[in-house]
Amino acid sequence: VAMNNLFTLYGYELKKLMQKKLLWVSLLVCMAAIAFSILFPLFGTYSVNGVSISTNYEQHLIDQAYRKALSGKPIDQSLLEETIAAYKDLPLDTDYVLTEEYQTYARPYSDIFNLIRSWTGMDKGTAQQWSPDEAALYAAMRERFEESAVKNYLTEAEISYWQSHADSLETPVVYQFHEGYGCILETFLTVGFMMLIYVAITLSSSFPDEHAHRTDQLVLCTSNGKKRLYWVKLLSGITVGCVGALLMALLTWVLSLRVYGSEGFDAAIQLFYTGYAGNITIGQACLVAYGCLIVTAIFISVFVMLLSELFSSSIAAMSVTTGMILAGMIIQIPAQYRILGQIWDYLPTCFLSMWNTFDLRLVSLFGTHFTSYQIVPLIYIVGASLLAFLGSRIYCRRQINGR
Repeated sequence: VAMNNLFTLYGYELKKLMQKKLLWVSLLVCMAAIAFSILFPLFGTYSVNGVSISTNYEQHLIDQAYRKALSGKPIDQSLLEETIAAYKDLPLDTDYVLTEEYQTYARPYSDIFNLIRSWTGMDKGTAQQWSPDEAALYAAMRERFEESAVKNYLTEAEISYWQSHADSLETPVVYQFHEGYGCILETFLTVGFMMLIYVAITLSSSFPDEHAHRTDQLVLCTSNGKKRLYWVKLLSGITVGCVGALLMALLTWVLSLRVYGSEGFDAAIQLFYTGYAGNITIGQACLVAYGCLIVTAIFISVFVMLLSELFSSSIAAMSVTTGMILAGMIIQIPAQYRILGQIWDYLPTCFLSMWNTFDLRLVSLFGTHFTSYQIVPLIYIVGASLLAFLGSRIYCRRQINGR
């Protein structure tokens, strides 16, 4: 009977949240923004130096066909020679994309050419005149990892950790068409931002509404009492936050893979995130990133509901959360302030980005190194539990003193 009463109360609290128009409006707006960010590159006219060539969608189909034609080819000496030969005779200026030579010979290799530049750090002109060398290419990729380590002020232990991962990378890297999964990762920052805004808007009024309308007194008269009511309300809020995050993630995955293609789950992450030394695939990176999104949704849901109970004001809770979101977008801690910068980047308002989720900085515990996507979700789960118990104390004390 007690469990039935709890499920009934949970359903009642969930229904109250689901009946709020603001929830549906905010969710639809956030999902529309995500869909727009995914489809926006296909809109409009493609032009170079003011010269209109065709639509962006037509250009996308051309590039997509070239990428699929390259898929499955190892980026070895043979492919490097083909790529540089196609680019070598183009004029050494920014206007060569309009030439017939580029459109006919070089454009089919544009993805490989851009990877050469990213992995080596060469500018366009230098890359055109480069003498293809497979060994030199992968040595330069390794040097770029080391440069990134110095730039991020990594410790010797961290450098050794990533060097071991770089050593385990199979070379030559096989090029695979990965447009859909690349879009999923590119949209990750937008989805994270929309999720934070959605939770801030939806859950900031969960507790204050009860106090304002005095409806909590009706529920407090039941046999379930104050503590059970609190945990049921908290669980319903977490449900709403997580379901919203799941729907945004589902929209991103379905739309990206449907529009841009579902191939490339097993492609090396270095084809997309060229400065990363981890030995994971693009598909695995997508799963990791959006798994972190769901865990962050749990933490931020508890945090917003705690603020709403602490301030007894939805406006105050929303203002604080929105201010933190904006601060996370604007403020950047210089890399030399290593500990402070790492703590800041691991906050929920900063963490949901490719460069922080797949951060090269590690956390060492008991002699073991953990990446950010391994340790931060664990911190969020523990933090959410602590905040939940703190909120319980605040809620029960307020109900006693407020009667």
